[in-house]
Amino acid sequence: MAVRPSVGIAIDEAGESEAGDLLRSADLAMYAAKRDPDRGFVERMGVGNGRARKLQKSLERAIDNNELRLHYQPLVSSTEGRPVALEALLRWRRQDVGDISPPEILAIARQGGLLDALTRWIVRTALEDSRSWRADGFETLKVCLNLSDEELGNPSLVEVIRGALYVASIEPSLLQLELNARSLRGHAERLHALRALGSLVALDGFGTDPVSLPQLGRAPVDALKIARSLVDMPEREDGSKDSGVVEAILGIGHRLGLGVTAEGVETRAQAQRLRELGCDTIQGFYVGRPVPPLRVPDYLNSFGPVVA
Repeated sequence: MAVRPSVGIAIDEAGESEAGDLLRSADLAMYAAKRDPDRGFVERMGVGNGRARKLQKSLERAIDNNELRLHYQPLVSSTEGRPVALEALLRWRRQDVGDISPPEILAIARQGGLLDALTRWIVRTALEDSRSWRADGFETLKVCLNLSDEELGNPSLVEVIRGALYVASIEPSLLQLELNARSLRGHAERLHALRALGSLVALDGFGTDPVSLPQLGRAPVDALKIARSLVDMPEREDGSKDSGVVEAILGIGHRLGLGVTAEGVETRAQAQRLRELGCDTIQGFYVGRPVPPLRVPDYLNSFGPVVA
């Protein structure tokens, strides 16, 4: 059994915070680190001005008033250079505190008992956006949604997704649900139920969370997303052979009949090397940055080959 700790740190340099505010901020930081281990350290999130408490009170209103936003980043075929899917990324900007990161939004929702409402909003909004793109001619474009461990633990999750698919008239196979490998433990039954709907399941950040080969072979998944920390090729100065690790992941994934996406692709050299290795799709700033939904049709039409 592998154990991975997650640590949240709150710092009050001015010495003006109350103990409760510091504890809440440290708790938010811990869940942000748990959600995104690659960050390593989560910067101050509201220490000294009651930011965490204020955001807890305002998130419910933001959900009800549609103040949250989804932006979409493409997953691009490494051979054809065309988007095959869009990943929905949560955004929330407030004039008083600025941009609030997705891990922090999830932590606030969890603390405030709003996780179910937030999940419903994300699923409904993403599928409504997908329906509008289908009307614009992008009928085979998939939409990808991230699911946290807490969201997977929601007993109503399957029905929420089933209902949203029905309302939006979206084929279940055009929805890909993405989760961390550690979420495989304890949620196998729910993942099987989600796949029974016809939706796809992908393991996000693959290569950084421990998962055995037998476990991977039995897992109800359709695709792997290689962690961005492994995509920095060629060899690093410290001698680590990320390129070899990526090649091994591609070989295992394809042997198991899984699609493989590389995350965090930021250079032409990375994109070329991934295509040479046989990676199916690539995602990152080199091939496309996140855009708001109204810009998606023009954005998709602007794509030419991304790897020469």
